[in-house]
Amino acid sequence: MSYPTNNQGMIANYLPVSEFQPGHTEFACGAFATASNAWAVPYNQPARTDAQNLINWAEAEYAKTDGDNGPSNTNGASIPDMHTYFTDTQQGGVIPNALHFWDTAISNASDQATDINTIKAALLRGYPVIATVTEQSVFDLDLGTNPYWWGPGGNHILTWVGISRGSPYFSTLLRVSFATLSFSQTGRPISGIWQR
Repeated sequence: MSYPTNNQGMIANYLPVSEFQPGHTEFACGAFATASNAWAVPYNQPARTDAQNLINWAEAEYAKTDGDNGPSNTNGASIPDMHTYFTDTQQGGVIPNALHFWDTAISNASDQATDINTIKAALLRGYPVIATVTEQSVFDLDLGTNPYWWGPGGNHILTWVGISRGSPYFSTLLRVSFATLSFSQTGRPISGIWQR
């Protein structure tokens, strides 16, 4: 089955921003994943240019759910926090796109092959998938290593944006993550294998 993508294999175009903002928490990945999807545009349109609005919204959302967004805040985002972020995109203001969402049956108790097929089914219908993964489980095929330079040990929230169709990574999920320097510097998704 084929689905429309940009020349990087992504179902949408994303602003290349980093969640690592000076003077702010480094744990706002959920707010940045949500904001990046709210600011995304269809695959066949040029990316937006209002990155500062995206950053400001993500930082404010994180502070709303976690009390502050200062550098000492290491709370991260819970599932209820994510629901708040998604719902808040529907309030208007500077947000260009309201996000509509649903939870999937993916959990620690579900089968990985079924989970990957669930993600692929959403992607094939043009829906990006925001997911929580263990940092240690991500392996960047282009870098040949785990992309998280800080010594992965917790969870990270990222967006699955496509399915690689090229050799040697056929059928590998593509992701964008605003905590890896590769995306911010090159504007490309990073191939990754999702393992438990």
